[in-house]
Amino acid sequence: MRKMTYLHNRTLNSWNFFRFYDVSHFIPFIESLTRGQLFNVVSGVSAFYGYSTKYPDGVEITFHQDYLHDTHHREALLINERLYRHYAQLTLMSTLDKAQQAIRHQDASITDDKTTKKALDDFCLYEANRAFLTGTTQMQALIYRLIARYLSRHDDSLWQRACEHALPYQHN
Repeated sequence: MRKMTYLHNRTLNSWNFFRFYDVSHFIPFIESLTRGQLFNVVSGVSAFYGYSTKYPDGVEITFHQDYLHDTHHREALLINERLYRHYAQLTLMSTLDKAQQAIRHQDASITDDKTTKKALDDFCLYEANRAFLTGTTQMQALIYRLIARYLSRHDDSLWQRACEHALPYQHN
């Protein structure tokens, strides 16, 4: 398994470190693979044993006998959409946790009682969701602007009228 520590992200053309020994990474990774990709990973491996805080008693994943032989078709290992969403969620949770630690460090009035902790959690989640939605809205606005600009590229008066009609909605 040590040779499988990096995965290639074709979209970003980058390599990403993969911690196969962490069950919270390994299980979503295994579940996201096609049969041919799974042969690449577990060929000759009969079982995986892993630990994480989420599974304090440990986990044993036993692979089917088919995966022990080297005669099957292989497929390239690429980060797929399901695995990408999993890592994006882990990154968001880690970032929120770091932000909360920084807030607690800067504001001594924040205590560890449940009410204060919940208020901080709620605040951070609200702001994270708002930032995400703002980014999505801005991306949609950019796409609409590109479409409108392209369609009116030969008619400046049409572009001017479109901008005037859109002016009241510029903050949406």
